[in-house]
Amino acid sequence: MANYLAQFKKKIVHVHLHDNNRREDLHLPLGAGKIGVEKVVRELKSFYDGTITLEVHSVDREYLKISRDKLEIMWYGKKKFEENKEYLQPG
Repeated sequence: MANYLAQFKKKIVHVHLHDNNRREDLHLPLGAGKIGVEKVVRELKSFYDGTITLEVHSVDREYLKISRDKLEIMWYGKKKFEENKEYLQPG
């Protein structure tokens, strides 16, 4: 993934993000597979400032919320996540 991002970083205009087992395109929640999502997000953050679509395929929407929270923590840090929590999940 690091090689791909380095090679194409000037051409990336949108990102679809999910986890998988490195063999199948499973659309797992972030952290549920074998992709080093934290490393990918760290690399993306170094050059990318566009949109990211989470592609979590599950009937249970909680997995999408968990992935959203994990991505926000990886991108902005735990402190900013806590500050934004009221905005994301009002009262």
